[in-house]
Amino acid sequence: MNERVGNSAVAALDIGTSQIKLGVFYPLDSPRITLLGSIKNEINCGTDGNVTSSYEFTRETSFSLFQKLGRFFMGRQPERLYVGLSSHVSSLLRWDLKTDLPVKNEFPVWMDSSCGSALEKFTGLLGDGKRILGSFLPPGTNWLLTKLLDRNDHAPALFLQAGDAIFHELTGAYATHFSSQISMVHHERKAYVDQLLAAVNMQTNQLPEIETGYHPVRPEIIKKFGWPEQSYVFPAMADFYASFYGLRLNHRQGFVLGSTSEIAGVYGETETSASANFVTFPFADGIIQYGSTNTGANTISWFVNNILVSEISKFWMGEPVNGIISSTPSSCSSDIFSLYV
Repeated sequence: MNERVGNSAVAALDIGTSQIKLGVFYPLDSPRITLLGSIKNEINCGTDGNVTSSYEFTRETSFSLFQKLGRFFMGRQPERLYVGLSSHVSSLLRWDLKTDLPVKNEFPVWMDSSCGSALEKFTGLLGDGKRILGSFLPPGTNWLLTKLLDRNDHAPALFLQAGDAIFHELTGAYATHFSSQISMVHHERKAYVDQLLAAVNMQTNQLPEIETGYHPVRPEIIKKFGWPEQSYVFPAMADFYASFYGLRLNHRQGFVLGSTSEIAGVYGETETSASANFVTFPFADGIIQYGSTNTGANTISWFVNNILVSEISKFWMGEPVNGIISSTPSSCSSDIFSLYV
């Protein structure tokens, strides 16, 4: 790892629902990731299912952690810095291009269910096994598309998610990773779906461009935070997608991840016969296939009913209870599942 990275540092900012965290890996200093800070996030629960966070708080907290990263480099001299971003799903921000600020400070997070009036239209677009996104999506209420169906008044605007906005603050560019636009892109083509944009009367220029490569950090930001002159940041990923890079899976090992909501899937050497119902991507020497997330945690029951063919052991706080899972856990469930397929 040291030979590949050289005199470079790699940092990651995670804008989570409960905490906003920043870690850094600098192999010339330590073989381990150093956690520079973990700050409690502020979540506001209103009426009628409204759950929001503050972009002002998100920005100030992220910037304070970036300042800590600059102080970390004092006495150390990395030649390059690469920063990764991971953030909320469905954190819809209407961005004002004139002021270069969000139109409203508050933005919805994954727990928000105030867009229920758009659910019927959402289900009509994505339900019943339709494949316009490259995977079957169980019914849900909190995809970005649902937010746009409910809140887009068709006025010209740029729509960013929280991680996209932080990326813009650092680089001046409008770019995103396809996973951050999970309900607006085709997973195989890694591009926005024309049918979905048409459904909400939108154009591609109202969303950030989908990219995977890094962008240089603006010189004034580098000076502000005390980062190396060669500093780069990657477009923001959705947290559930970024989580896969922390997995150490063996052949035929099932998994469930808990990030913004539950994700169920399997890792193997080849695709299964159920590949049409999965989002797939290569991982190490095999392939990961998983069911798309939803706020209602109904991916678990969908995964059990459609994919698994053998018994599941259910663990509750470390205590196993044998048996098939037949009910859908709540969106706030803290269950940990061990899956065998």
